[in-house]
Amino acid sequence: EHMLSSSSVHGLFALGTTSEFMKISYDERKAIVQALGEIPNREKPITVNVGGLPVKQMLELSAFALERKIDALTIVLPDSVQPDPESVFTYLDPIRKANYPFLLYWTPAYSRHRSDMAVVEKLLEIPSFVGLKDSSQDMVVFTDLCTQYGQEISIFQGVEMLHLCSLAVGSAGVVGGGLNVYPRLLADITTAFTHGDLDKARALQRQVNRHWEQISVGDTFRSACKHYWKTQGLLKGAYSRMGKNLASELELDPSYAQLVALCHACASISF
Repeated sequence: EHMLSSSSVHGLFALGTTSEFMKISYDERKAIVQALGEIPNREKPITVNVGGLPVKQMLELSAFALERKIDALTIVLPDSVQPDPESVFTYLDPIRKANYPFLLYWTPAYSRHRSDMAVVEKLLEIPSFVGLKDSSQDMVVFTDLCTQYGQEISIFQGVEMLHLCSLAVGSAGVVGGGLNVYPRLLADITTAFTHGDLDKARALQRQVNRHWEQISVGDTFRSACKHYWKTQGLLKGAYSRMGKNLASELELDPSYAQLVALCHACASISF
């Protein structure tokens, strides 16, 4: 509710890699989806990542999410699926038959699959294929995707350091981990670009890049973000599956304390 109330946030991407979805059990995922479905008076869209699961569980979680008024599904292709267009299409055929709206999520963090024009061309045969998020950092392919398919599906940049240059080639927006703590910075880049103020847009993009470089060092990003949300009353505990349990007080090493302080500083100008 806190995120959705921000004018800088246009929707939520739940159970992304920042949420460490591959390490969250199926029952935990269902509990998160249940909580998202219970948000009152929601006007902004939510998409939930149901990827990385066996097909049966993917379909069950998909149905569960859509029954709770989640707007769309996001799917990460598991490594067991061959990367050619026909294999991807076959894996997603149950989603096609159920007519579930879905986005494809290319994330190098958890999958060997990479952005591929031929795969997108094949998936356009599925009417409920509505978009994709590309975190590959490959701006050549991203430019080709936006140029060729941007009028048919929504193509989101998944690397916030590339937000400004992605806008220039037709990106529908940006979805990134740093938006958990500084969404307004990214929104202001879009506004400045739209108004033709490239000097301001470039300065803001450099600011985002510096912030991300600081908070993404090692495995501290998830811990820092979760500690920040704990202070907002959104988490019962600050825990990172990539790291360790964190103390409720900042009795931590100085570098970590600096990261948490940065999160607070970013958030103070974001909402």
